[in-house]
Amino acid sequence: LAGVGIVGVAPALGAQKTVVNLLGGIFLLADHALAVGDYCRLSDREGWVEDITLRSIRLRTVEQTLLSVPAGLLAQGSIENFATRGKIPLKSMLLLRYGTTKEQLHAVLEGARQLLVGHPSLEKDSARIRLISFGAHAIELELFAFVTTSDYSKFLEVREGLLLQIAQIIESAGSAFAVPTQFIYMRADGDDHGLATGHRERGTVPQADLLHS
Repeated sequence: LAGVGIVGVAPALGAQKTVVNLLGGIFLLADHALAVGDYCRLSDREGWVEDITLRSIRLRTVEQTLLSVPAGLLAQGSIENFATRGKIPLKSMLLLRYGTTKEQLHAVLEGARQLLVGHPSLEKDSARIRLISFGAHAIELELFAFVTTSDYSKFLEVREGLLLQIAQIIESAGSAFAVPTQFIYMRADGDDHGLATGHRERGTVPQADLLHS
């Protein structure tokens, strides 16, 4: 009797998983959480839904591998469906070189804001560009807007065109994007240690040639 009971446990456990997956598939179909062709994130993987069954969801990943996720697991976890969004956020950090004058900075900000307001593919209320910081190596501007499309290919096209136009505005203002910069001060006097100590105490900088690389 004990042996018969143990033998019966294995089919019971297998049937339990089957029932969980079956119910999970029914719940997913009833909720309309996914549809074939949707781009989504399942189990920390992103891709396009290729097939939905009562047992599992098959996802074609960005790496073009085929991922099969049990429906019961999805019913207990989270599903992020990108196809249901009506707009896509565009976020970018623009780094301008130091040496940009206040007038040039105003020209860049004003030109970019006029571009954002008049762009037909951007949500007007969300579009903005702001000076946020004078960083260690660059003047930092933050660009943010919602692109009013659910098509990611269209979003990439709009973003590319917008960034190219902003680059033209920066160039026209007489500024440029920052590049990795290092300043090296070389003392003309050979007694570096003595001069460095003396001038450090007085808080001044000795005569130096400035190399900019």
